[in-house]
Amino acid sequence: QHPGWMYTLSTSVPRRMLGGLPEGWVTYRYDSVPIPEFLRDLDVYVYQTSSDLLEAFGRAPLEAMAAGVPTVLPPKFEELFGSAAVYATPGRVGDAVDWLTADPRRSREQVEQAWAVLRDRFSHRAHLQRLAAIGVRGGAAV
Repeated sequence: QHPGWMYTLSTSVPRRMLGGLPEGWVTYRYDSVPIPEFLRDLDVYVYQTSSDLLEAFGRAPLEAMAAGVPTVLPPKFEELFGSAAVYATPGRVGDAVDWLTADPRRSREQVEQAWAVLRDRFSHRAHLQRLAAIGVRGGAAV
């Protein structure tokens, strides 16, 4: 790990928006690094989407949270993920990252909060409860 370095799996949008990649960015070709290995190198996972992108769920940030990486998301994901993440507009992402990394205890508490939310909202048990609430009963595992 290199403090202050940006790790990214996708470079086309940053290259287009920034006119190139800033010094200190480490890039990987898509699928060249297993996701768990990629996430292990991160202090904070930042997921920001283009304003014209319709992202209905957010699987990538869910994976980061499940892997124990504090996550910063755009405010539009707050209803879905609640207290599992820290929310910031693009112009405030740096402040959010600084806030998370300034105190290791704060970062750890955020991870534990995320795990609790993921258990409550996205676990196998939570999914079965949602199905049961609409009258669908789960059978034995196959």
